[in-house]
Amino acid sequence: MSRATNNSGPVIFVLPSLEAGGAERIIINIANALSSRQDVYLADIRQGGSLQNLVCKGVNRIFLKNKFVWLAVLLWKTRGIRPSCLVATNFDINTVLILFRWLLPPGCMLIVREPTPVYAANISSKFPFLRKLAYKYLYQYTDKLIVLSEEMKNEFVETCPGLVSKITVINNGVNLARVQNMSYVLDEPLPENYIVTVGRLVHEKGLDILIPAFKEIQHKFPDYKLLIVGDGPQRETLQQMIVKLQLSDAVKLIGFSENPSSIVAEAKLFVLSSRCEGLSNAMLEALCLGVPVLAVKRHTGVEGIIEENQTGFLADECTVPSLADSLIRALMKQREINRKKLSDWACERFSLEKLTAAYSELIQANLM
Repeated sequence: MSRATNNSGPVIFVLPSLEAGGAERIIINIANALSSRQDVYLADIRQGGSLQNLVCKGVNRIFLKNKFVWLAVLLWKTRGIRPSCLVATNFDINTVLILFRWLLPPGCMLIVREPTPVYAANISSKFPFLRKLAYKYLYQYTDKLIVLSEEMKNEFVETCPGLVSKITVINNGVNLARVQNMSYVLDEPLPENYIVTVGRLVHEKGLDILIPAFKEIQHKFPDYKLLIVGDGPQRETLQQMIVKLQLSDAVKLIGFSENPSSIVAEAKLFVLSSRCEGLSNAMLEALCLGVPVLAVKRHTGVEGIIEENQTGFLADECTVPSLADSLIRALMKQREINRKKLSDWACERFSLEKLTAAYSELIQANLM
């Protein structure tokens, strides 16, 4: 029996895969929540993935075969499902769907979610010029564009003023049940004093800046350690940097953890050293655990979230001097932040319920 209401038909969410990733986890959470009130389909191009066990039984699955035929399979499936809404959250998929949206069933709304700031095209895209062209001339032909922060909204409107009426800001949400599960155990005891960061080991995360910045503060905080949770293509490069800077005893590459909450919760400080971010899920999880955050304030989506001496601390830019100075200031003042108050505020603001309600409201408003 269909769960759809009179004004809400089926919704299809399209993902490249169900491999571990912030965007994938967010979409799965939204699909799970919405499936209790309407027909929801989750379509992925590459089958399998470490997150597939998180998809609840109420979500219908569509396997799109592979990257060569996925669009044809999806369009064929929409003929039978007749969705009222299609939601995508990957740049390559977004652009293809916008180009071929005329082949979607009549009345099917196209919503694209963009997790990457316009600024990131300069430093992370293989073809930044083409990406900016898509933002400027193609994205205006979607029905709605979801971005993760006010900073992202301003960037997109500056790039394409015609998007101003189509953009909706929806912050990411945190699965509190997952975050509060402290089941992960390290091979060795955690140090008494440490700072932590969580994310893929890639250039955008600014870890090549954070490590030498941490070296600069060793004389003031000799008993502190830096724990880096995550994996990625820069692991070997970062390990070589740690050895070269003689930080092998002070900086540890922990590797990937499905749920690093037990590590983050005991940290004195969470550091977001990214050169660019849409809105870091790891940062939001740290806030929900009551851990103060030090973040680079530009191109990271933290405006209105990280307030100096309230929810954390801000570095002016992603450079070694700026990050080192900010680390010193943050470590000297982090005890003044009320962790219980911080956790309560973050858990309320970034709840999955708020996230799901925002998506549901956006979909319903555009179907009436």
